[in-house]
Amino acid sequence: MKPFVVRHWFLFGLLLALVTGAIFSEQLGWFSQLTTLHKCIVASVMLLTTLPVDFQTIRNTVARPAPAFVAMAMAYVFVPLLSWPIARWLFAPDLAMGIMVAAVTPTTLATGAVWTRRAEGNDVIPIMVTLLTNLTCFVVAPFWLWLTMSRSTSFDLPVGDTMQKLFLIVVLPMVLGQLVRRQGNMAAWSTENKRHLSTISLCGILLIVLVGAVQCGHRFRVESISPWERGGEFLMMLIAVAVIHIVALVVAWQAAMVCGFARADAIGVAFAGSQKTLMVGLQLALLVGGGLAIMPLFTYHFFQLVFDTFVADYWRESAPSEEEANVD
Repeated sequence: MKPFVVRHWFLFGLLLALVTGAIFSEQLGWFSQLTTLHKCIVASVMLLTTLPVDFQTIRNTVARPAPAFVAMAMAYVFVPLLSWPIARWLFAPDLAMGIMVAAVTPTTLATGAVWTRRAEGNDVIPIMVTLLTNLTCFVVAPFWLWLTMSRSTSFDLPVGDTMQKLFLIVVLPMVLGQLVRRQGNMAAWSTENKRHLSTISLCGILLIVLVGAVQCGHRFRVESISPWERGGEFLMMLIAVAVIHIVALVVAWQAAMVCGFARADAIGVAFAGSQKTLMVGLQLALLVGGGLAIMPLFTYHFFQLVFDTFVADYWRESAPSEEEANVD
């Protein structure tokens, strides 16, 4: 049991942060009000996440940009278009906003590259897509939310202010991370300590999850909402999020195969085009109101962690042997 818990400590941490924040939302209300601290945590996580990444990856991929561009199109066009009617027609404004926030957030590096590598795919693709989607999220995400939600819900999205905040806490730290990496022996140090930096980043994510859970619990308490009153809607949200991710994964894989990409590239496209980052999504949800809007983010992230594990193992086990590949 202990090795299992150690291996999946982040999942257990997510559940603990959610339960703790929801149950003790009144006692932890002070923590959810420290907005400057929250932004500093997000910025620090983005810097630490980018620090071990060699920007040479993008330059090396310029010669074959098609797989990365297909994955970006999936992440930033197909997934939002798929999620829009589902969110608008089936859910109340708060959960609808959460689904769209999950849909328009960038690709995740933490699981995208790891799962691609686990499936014996080309992990350069999710790394490049993560960098590009995170660098452009301050423009793309607010635009999609304004287009899909501002006109159909009570949410008044300050597009300019949201773009500015995302740039300062997401894009700028990534640029600083690359500048720091170029100083002295930082490149070698950050590469050697990549696992430790990743662990610190995940702990930062758990702190932001706690903030969102506190806000969610506060919303339930103040409005006297029982989770059981909206149990059917929450169950439907879980199903909808699962469907969105599965469809995106399958369509990204099929699109890569239709384009004639190698199997390893197709695996990278599938994961990079369907997986979403929790860190930026949570911050975006907090910027547009928080509350129950964070629930689809947790659900999407938790589902992709669990489901994609089985997908990666299946692709690895079903990979053609060297003899079969040579025959083909």
